Amino acid sequence: RDRLRTAEDDEIVSYLLQLVQALRYEHDTDNSPLAAFLIKRACQNHVLGNFLHWYLFVEWQDPLFGPQYAQIYDRFVNALLSEPSGYALWDDIRRQMELVAQLTAVKKEMVSLRTAARKKERLIELLSESGLCGELASLRLPLPLDPTVLLTGVIPEESSVFKSALTPLKLTFKTAVTVNGHALPESK
Repeated sequence: RDRLRTAEDDEIVSYLLQLVQALRYEHDTDNSPLAAFLIKRACQNHVLGNFLHWYLFVEWQDPLFGPQYAQIYDRFVNALLSEPSGYALWDDIRRQMELVAQLTAVKKEMVSLRTAARKKERLIELLSESGLCGELASLRLPLPLDPTVLLTGVIPEESSVFKSALTPLKLTFKTAVTVNGHALPESK
């Protein structure tokens, strides 16, 4: 425990997935010192908080350990919302979940289309500024997989659908890297 307490946030991020998976072996999640430690540190660091959210979110899908992770997740959200600075992180997380849901809906629509050309054409229509997902053209949102990268918009013309039965999307985003909370110049 002492080693974890003295660890820098970057080091904790490196081991966070394994630490979150270790939570399944805690007998009493309400009084888990590991869960309390992770929640406290995640509330103090937006990058750590972002990753903790997504790791807990995935783990609560587990049929056996899901309820345990859902309890820990609720504790995390409550702790986050009890701190003034936590609302900004919660807003980013909420908007990331909306983005994932929106992209999932777009992907489902692509499945119903037959030809690759029609799929790409429809994807560009949906992502264009006048399309159903037009707000993605000018979003400002941390990338869920790396919250130090700020998504600043999607580029519809450079996005496509892979030829596969699962119709995975290839999306091109404009991005900016953030340093100490400030965005640097945009790139693709």
